[in-house]
Amino acid sequence: MYSAVNPDIEFVALLESDIEVIAEQEAVASSHPWNAAMLGNSLEAGADCGCILRRDQRVGYCVIQQVLDEAELLNIVIFKPFQGKGLGKQAMRCLQTRLASTGVQRVFLEVRQSNGVARRLYERSGFVQSGIRKAYYRSRIPDQSAEDAVLMVCELSGADF
Repeated sequence: MYSAVNPDIEFVALLESDIEVIAEQEAVASSHPWNAAMLGNSLEAGADCGCILRRDQRVGYCVIQQVLDEAELLNIVIFKPFQGKGLGKQAMRCLQTRLASTGVQRVFLEVRQSNGVARRLYERSGFVQSGIRKAYYRSRIPDQSAEDAVLMVCELSGADF
């Protein structure tokens, strides 16, 4: 499905056969990557898992759970070679337009408090902080305290993407 917002960006269904490659690319792109089992579980649970393509080249992926008129963005990743080129913002705009066209009124997400790059992307995409989950993310470093999750929401109804 090509986006009317940016015809260069396309979302296509992530297939089970894509999982290993996606997990390998995310391991390089993210400081706290999802592994293949997490991706497979999301796909199996019926989440909307999509590869983000730019001019037919895989540049990232996203996982969304939609219920009625709300959606939760569970994960979005732009792969390392494509980061810093504005593709995250383009993908978010296309994703929001796509969700709005299916009747979604609001999108929720949570992000590590320390992930300033993602938080800025979400804020530029119309998300606002709606709360904090204290000590939500476990640390990978022994004896280091857990990290808070910042809860964010974006109202899609009436938004101009």
